[in-house]
Amino acid sequence: MRARAGRKRGILFGGLGLAVVAGVAFAVVSAKQTARREAEAAAAALRGCLLGGPLEPGETAWQRVRRRQLSALAVSEVERGTQGAKLWPLSCRDPAGKVLDVLKPDASEEHVDRLSRLIKFLNETSAASKDATEVLEPVLALLDEQLPGPVPASKDALPPTVQNLDSLSKIKPLSPKGTALGRSFTEDNPGLSLPVLVDEESMPAPLLCVFRNAGPGAKCRSLSELSAIHGHGLRLLGTSDEASPTLIFAGKRGSEGVFVAGSTAPLEKLYSYGGYVSADGHAWVLGYDEAAKGMVLVDKAGPNPTARTPLKPNFRVGNFFYGSQLLWDQVLVRGVTPDNERRLFAMQIGRSDAGAFEPVDIGELPEPGLIRQGEEEQPHLTGCRSEQATVVRVRGRQHDQITFRINGAFSQPVSAPTWGVLGCHGTTATMVTAGFSAAGSRLYHASCTSAGCVQTEMKPETLDNNSADLRPVDEHDVQAVDLDGKLLAVWLAGARGGLRLRMAAPELFQRAPVQVLFDDHVASGKNASASTLLGFRLYSREHFAVLLLSSMAGVHAFRIDRDGSVKPFEVSGAD
Repeated sequence: MRARAGRKRGILFGGLGLAVVAGVAFAVVSAKQTARREAEAAAAALRGCLLGGPLEPGETAWQRVRRRQLSALAVSEVERGTQGAKLWPLSCRDPAGKVLDVLKPDASEEHVDRLSRLIKFLNETSAASKDATEVLEPVLALLDEQLPGPVPASKDALPPTVQNLDSLSKIKPLSPKGTALGRSFTEDNPGLSLPVLVDEESMPAPLLCVFRNAGPGAKCRSLSELSAIHGHGLRLLGTSDEASPTLIFAGKRGSEGVFVAGSTAPLEKLYSYGGYVSADGHAWVLGYDEAAKGMVLVDKAGPNPTARTPLKPNFRVGNFFYGSQLLWDQVLVRGVTPDNERRLFAMQIGRSDAGAFEPVDIGELPEPGLIRQGEEEQPHLTGCRSEQATVVRVRGRQHDQITFRINGAFSQPVSAPTWGVLGCHGTTATMVTAGFSAAGSRLYHASCTSAGCVQTEMKPETLDNNSADLRPVDEHDVQAVDLDGKLLAVWLAGARGGLRLRMAAPELFQRAPVQVLFDDHVASGKNASASTLLGFRLYSREHFAVLLLSSMAGVHAFRIDRDGSVKPFEVSGAD
């Protein structure tokens, strides 16, 4: 009986032992599973915080972070001060700390170091504007290795995708060779179409592209026929109708030849004040005849030989360069009458009695022209053209004067600002300029009719939110034009803020949304420490604007419409 009782006790205690061991094992396994779930949840939270949702097809983690960084830089200084650690990427500090807590007991020293460096980075208030490559990529690699899993979706909308060097390489460029665009020119007096000449010495031949409002296409051609005079410097000093060829001036304002695009023979070699090509190909050039010591109008129609007509005004002209201009079909001259009145005169070209030069008296000019320092080579008579009007602007001392030719008649000149790029839409003239300083760029806009002008000034915080992260660092980093009455500004924001755009009516400009046009710190899906942007130029005409963007992928052109949409031009003929 005692033996049987002993065996029963052994079986009982043995069973209890097995149960205890099984319980301990289950508890250990359960604890490990719980720890694993906590670690995976912490890793998912960190991924979701850093990336903001699943990656799109072809998108790298770095590209996603840059999308979010470009958006985060737009947060105002006031909001950064009040929100602090709630803002991205500082909001990822706690998820990163939880991942470190759950991995630390079994993690290697290297893994702990990766997470610690990320946490230290996320403690810095300037983290949103810094390059996070060195701390972010090792942590994402660690998560993929130790705790793989999907990126959870976010309730917040992601910022839109942005053009970068990788996406530009898939768009046909104007030129496959990128340049600083230091020698890109358009017509000094804007008409309805937009010809752009890129005359870089590093290019085998100059490139001429023409943009029009009628469609999304851009026609480009290499001016190989002018390669022999490539080094003399080429400019677009004339005016043209919407569908006409473009005049190209070689040397000092045409001293080495004035060419109609596509022609190998010059119309004339003449120091020129201006020129015009009509829709039927008829060309005129206004310049100075050295032999006659006076103004001359050169005329070339079809196969006819070039004709020269001396123009002898019956009033005094102090300096023909500053005081005369050919704007489309009008010769404009600033002169002083025998009664010592300073007035503006106009004569329509094509008249049979052009040699007499008895122009129409437009009106009095109250101030003499002022040759400002650095503007010695700029004419004092300029203009622009819309579908309804031609505008003539005359340089003054304290104020410029502008007149509008509407329905064939010029209005009396009215005072206008002395600053800004001239533009036209409808029966309105506009002047826009960007004043750069290290403290921030100010934008100035003026809108003028025959009744007068209204001026608007934009304070620096309009562009940069009082933040150095969004502030242009060079005078070439901010450009502005008018587009049908709206102020359009494009600027390179700080060191890592990308190329940005804002457009609105002047009174609404400060509250208008900002669009990021180009991310210059992404290449091959990874961070590019140096900017990939070589240069940009912003031009406008009635109803559309053109942004030339030069990068390592070449020179590309984008059309900007009045609704703010930005699309690449469809380029034909470029090489």
